[in-house]
Amino acid sequence: MTYFPLFDSKNLKTVQTIVNKPGEIKFEWDTKNHNWQEVNRYYLPAARSGIMQSHRVIATSLVKRSTRVGLERFSEVPTMSGVIADFMERMILYEDNRVTNDKMNHIAETLENEVLLGEIRMKPSGSGYPDFRYLPHDTNEELRLSQSSSMVTELAPLVLYLRSLVEPGDTLIIEEPEAHLHPGAQADMAVILARLVRAGVRVIITTHSDWLLQEIGNLILEGLIDEKTDEQPSWLRPEEVGAWHFQKDEPVTEIAFHPRKGFSPKDYNDVAEGLYNRSVNLQQKYEKQKGESRREST
Repeated sequence: MTYFPLFDSKNLKTVQTIVNKPGEIKFEWDTKNHNWQEVNRYYLPAARSGIMQSHRVIATSLVKRSTRVGLERFSEVPTMSGVIADFMERMILYEDNRVTNDKMNHIAETLENEVLLGEIRMKPSGSGYPDFRYLPHDTNEELRLSQSSSMVTELAPLVLYLRSLVEPGDTLIIEEPEAHLHPGAQADMAVILARLVRAGVRVIITTHSDWLLQEIGNLILEGLIDEKTDEQPSWLRPEEVGAWHFQKDEPVTEIAFHPRKGFSPKDYNDVAEGLYNRSVNLQQKYEKQKGESRREST
C-alpha cells in the first residue's frame, strides 16, 4: 500500500494536531508560521460503494433497535468505526446547499462530466433521508444508487463533499480513490486530486494503483515545465507530494520521485517483472509443444 499526502510533504512534522476527530473543526499550531489555524478534515473511507447503497437501511435498523433497548435482549450490539459513523452521519444529514468555493463546484462538475459521465443528484424523501440519484448523460432517466455501477456509488460521496463541505484550506482524506475505476478513469482521478491541491485543499490518499502513481508522476513533470496553459491547473510541484510505502513486517519507507521513473514502489516492479517472466516462459512452452505436435503429425 502506498500512502500519499499531496501537500507540504516536507513539512508534515511541523504541524501539531490538537483535536483529531474527523469532520469537526480543529485548531492546529503551525510551527512554521507560528500561529493557530482552524481546519476541517473530511474522511472518505474504503468501501464507500457498499455504504452508499446501505446507509439508510443500517441507520433505520439502528434507530429501531435503540427504541427497543430495555424491552428486548440483543445478542450483539452492532458497532462501527468512528470514521464510518462520521461518514454515514454526513450522508444521512446531507444538504445540497452548494455554498462552498466556486473552485470546488467546478472540480465536482469536472468529476461528473469526465469520469462519471453523469450527474449526482439529491432528492428529499418522505422518510427524511436524502435520496441520492445518478442521471447519466444523454438520458432523462434517473437511477437510484442501488441501480448504478459501483464506480458511481464509489465516487458519488466525493462529488457531494466537494459541493457542500470541502473548502480551500481543508484536509480531505480518501482511502483508495481508484476503487472500482477503469485504468483510464484512475488516471483521470489523479488529475482531479491534483486540481484539488491547486485549489488549496490538503489531500491524503492510500492507494494500490500503479496507474494513479504514474499519472501523479506525470503531473509533477508537468509542474517542472515552464509553460502551463490549463484552465483548470492540475500540475504538481515535487515538494508538494510525498509517498510512503507500507509492507507487512517491514519498516515504512519513503518513495522518492524520479523524473524518468516517477513513483515506483519496488514490490510493484517485482510483480510486473514476475508476470512478464511467467508469460514469456509459458509462451515458450506453448510454442515448443505446438512445434512437437506438428512434427508428430507429419
